[in-house]
Amino acid sequence: MPYRSALSDYLDALAARAVQEVRQSVALEDADLFTLNNHYYVSAEAAFRARLKKAYLRPEKLSSEQEQEVCGVLLFGGRTTDGAGV
Repeated sequence: MPYRSALSDYLDALAARAVQEVRQSVALEDADLFTLNNHYYVSAEAAFRARLKKAYLRPEKLSSEQEQEVCGVLLFGGRTTDGAGV
């Protein structure tokens, strides 16, 4: 079956190219970062670290009123049981 062989060869070439592209992308990530705009980089890094820290902090416990409001939104789609909006 010559078609299967040609298709198989083509897919093998595509897979090899994909592996090469992934390795090249990973190598770019491993390289040191260089920028002439150090101020922008430092501020962007600080903002990223702040978002990362916020993502890992535990949220404060909800009060009973806040908990009821959240349950109302989840159960009734933002409407209270009497039909009014939250």
